[in-house]
Amino acid sequence: MAEYESNPLSVVDYIVLALLLILLIGMGIYHGMAKRRPTTTRSFFLADRSVFSLPVALTLLASFISPVTLLGNAAETYVYGAQYVVDLMQRLASMLTIVLLYVPVFYDLDITTSYQYLQLRYGFPMRLLGAVCFLFQTIFYIAIVSYSPALVVNAVTNLNLWVIIVTTGLVCTFYSALGGIKAVIWTDVVLVIVIGGTTILIIISCTVMAGGVKQVWDINNAAGRLDIFTFPLDLTERMTFSSVFLGTYFSNLIIWGVSQTAVQRFLSSRTLKDAKRSLWINLPFSILVTGAATCQGIVLYAFYHTEDDTISPTSYCDETSGGCAGTPPPVYVHQPPNYTLPDQIIMIFVNQQFSNIWGYQGLFISCIFAGALSTVSSGINSMVAVTMEDIWKPLRRWLAKMRNKELVEDDKKDTRLSKILSLIFGLITIVLAILTSRLGTLVTLVNSIFGIFGGPILAAFTLGMVWPRANSRAVLVGTLTSFILGLWIVIGSYVNADRLEDVIVVYRLSFLWYAMCTILTNITISVILSEIIRFLDPKERNKVVDPKLLCAWVRPKIVKNVSEVETKTDNDKITTEI
Repeated sequence: MAEYESNPLSVVDYIVLALLLILLIGMGIYHGMAKRRPTTTRSFFLADRSVFSLPVALTLLASFISPVTLLGNAAETYVYGAQYVVDLMQRLASMLTIVLLYVPVFYDLDITTSYQYLQLRYGFPMRLLGAVCFLFQTIFYIAIVSYSPALVVNAVTNLNLWVIIVTTGLVCTFYSALGGIKAVIWTDVVLVIVIGGTTILIIISCTVMAGGVKQVWDINNAAGRLDIFTFPLDLTERMTFSSVFLGTYFSNLIIWGVSQTAVQRFLSSRTLKDAKRSLWINLPFSILVTGAATCQGIVLYAFYHTEDDTISPTSYCDETSGGCAGTPPPVYVHQPPNYTLPDQIIMIFVNQQFSNIWGYQGLFISCIFAGALSTVSSGINSMVAVTMEDIWKPLRRWLAKMRNKELVEDDKKDTRLSKILSLIFGLITIVLAILTSRLGTLVTLVNSIFGIFGGPILAAFTLGMVWPRANSRAVLVGTLTSFILGLWIVIGSYVNADRLEDVIVVYRLSFLWYAMCTILTNITISVILSEIIRFLDPKERNKVVDPKLLCAWVRPKIVKNVSEVETKTDNDKITTEI
């Protein structure tokens, strides 16, 4: 393991980084001050359903290409091998599921948030539970995203850690609060270009320095790191073909299918066809970017390989290891750096190898910031939408009803409140970023969060759309139970991280199984309880589900055109009976 001195950023690097931040702030000002600035909650959250498919596709891509993808996927591959590339193989299956199942239902309902569906299908308590789970899931996710570039950049520069975190949070908060979803969408388009271009430059340059494509392949193949088709039955093994395929499949459904961050973009499309097209356009882009991030880990392993290919360079990138006892230390072609977390490896590589090229480090740091900014801004805008539409407005109508007062809606005031909430969520994100400093790698953290909060809610959405016999009481119990189970498993695994050999097997489960575990638990409990309740309660047996709330292939055959079926989906008309 090699100690290293970081190479300082040049003036040009700082100029490149500053130009990106100025561009983002400028776009927020333009969309906030322009003639068609958002003056209603519908324009603030959905851009008046006026966005074409290509910008929606790019913002969907940018919203979930965070440092978790750019740094986390590369780090996972560098340390553990190319198993994570299996994620690319399931993309078509998950996207097909989303396009055929979730998007048509959400779009036909003409709602603002995905959790309004839960009220229409199950009642207000389920809507509230879904909204709260989303808020917790997103606030912790974007806190991780805010912290990760700060940690990485701080490792190789003299920039203060908290200065980076605060800068990231304030810039995102500013243009999210000022310009609404339209500012976020068009800013994401710019960020995708920055991210894509920089990632390609890293792969090409690192491959050349490692000796070419054939050399990279031969080194990884000789070390057995390209053996992705392994099917062990051990659920505690970190990554297998089955765990990566199924784990990332369900994670993608959580992120792209029912999460408000994604649904809000579907609903901003001009037509349902545009919404579907945006996903299909996004598919090859997401495969390319995710694949490129994974390739970075492969080429970095080749770059830092030893002369003895049976010895992994990652085995010696630990502060406590200096080679095997009784054996000479390995001879490296390029000495691996001493990093605190594997997620730092790409930044350190760029700092060591390209500091002599003016602007190159600045471009890469801009890429990391771009990934964080796009994810954080999208998350903030979505959290505000959920808070306003799923919590504040229903609560306000309920209070007015309890006081026997007529409620006068003021959309301009609500829009101003939405902008204030953007500022508040941005500040909370900055504060929470400190909590992620000692919790593990980026990929592990994110999958844990989605498993706890996203898995149970995905099961509730899916059951509601594909199984008409599901009822509100059963699904509410199933969702709460699976949430508690997921929280117990994740907390137990972190608390017992240093002694996993001595604890029960559920604490040793691979993080990739968390989401599937909570999903299956919710579905099992909900189905069994629904049948019991239907047996005991005649009202449940006679209850008819609105066809608009079901996916196309389970709707009653007598309904020929779902658009002709009236559904009370207006935000002001959805009842709030608790």
